[in-house]
Amino acid sequence: MGEIKGSDIFDKSLIKAPLELAGNIDVLMKKLAKLIKLMKKSESAIGLAKSTKSINTETKNLTKTQTELQKIEKQILSERQKLITSRTKEAQQLAKLKVQNADRN
Repeated sequence: MGEIKGSDIFDKSLIKAPLELAGNIDVLMKKLAKLIKLMKKSESAIGLAKSTKSINTETKNLTKTQTELQKIEKQILSERQKLITSRTKEAQQLAKLKVQNADRN
């Protein structure tokens, strides 16, 4: 019987996918932080606006920002779900390999 190596348990593609997803989530989180800053600026500008036109413009900007925020939140949720699915598959594969290894012994 040979020694079990890491490559026997995990396929490199299984490790690569969660890392890519984690990187995508980091990018989305940075965008989310940027959008939150923009929303705060828009809210401040609305508070300082003196004319109806300025308020209308700032309201539109805030609405656009909130819409973008919702899109990013959906993307984050989707990426998290993909990561969970990937980790579940890894756990299932590991359990299967453990059973196979136990059967060999």
